[in-house]
Amino acid sequence: MQVFPSTDLLWYAFQNAYDTAILVTGDADFIPPIQRVRLLGKRIELWTFKHTIGKELKKSVDIVNYIDDVLDQIKKS
Repeated sequence: MQVFPSTDLLWYAFQNAYDTAILVTGDADFIPPIQRVRLLGKRIELWTFKHTIGKELKKSVDIVNYIDDVLDQIKKS
C-alpha cells in the first residue's frame, strides 16, 4: 500500500474524520494542504525538530511541539 500523507490529510478532513491532525514533519510542502484543512475548521498540531522547521510552516499550524524537548524521555522508554 502506498501512503499519500497530504492527500490523506485532506481526504479525512473532508470526511470530517478528525478535529485535530497531528503531523510529524518539517516539510514545507505540507503548507498548502494544511491551509486548506484549516479552512475546514480543523486544527493542526505539529511535531518537529527545532532545526528542521521553517518560519512559514511554523506559522501555518495551530501548535508546534519540538521532539528535541522530549527526546530524552523517548530514549528512556
